[in-house]
Amino acid sequence: MVLSYSWVEDRARAVRQAFDDERGVLLGHPDTSFPTHERVEVEVGKTPCARFDLNDYSVPYDRTSRTLVVLADLDEVRIADCNEIVATHVRSRDLGQQIEQPEHPQRLVEEKRRAREHRGLARAARSCQARMLAAR
Repeated sequence: MVLSYSWVEDRARAVRQAFDDERGVLLGHPDTSFPTHERVEVEVGKTPCARFDLNDYSVPYDRTSRTLVVLADLDEVRIADCNEIVATHVRSRDLGQQIEQPEHPQRLVEEKRRAREHRGLARAARSCQARMLAAR
């Protein structure tokens, strides 16, 4: 329908004729797609969660107290630290949700468990040292 209209620059030609004449010099689609994701910098405090779109998305516990970048498209939320993607979540359309990957809190629990073991050893070493000094 539109192809039969007269061409703006030359009323004697139709849009179809102008398109056919210029088809040889038109560029093709690029090999890589254009990035269409939303990019937002977020501050992650003590809690290992990045707030985006009124939802909290979990991040690894070692990525707290810094600025991370959220890259979101219609289906997915990716969280990056510099050039490294540290978390990927399905995007939630709800509000006020907390979206977690099971391994994020699990890694924190394991790290706390390991720290607790060392704390007990340090306490025992101090106690032994105090007893040794008292025995002198």
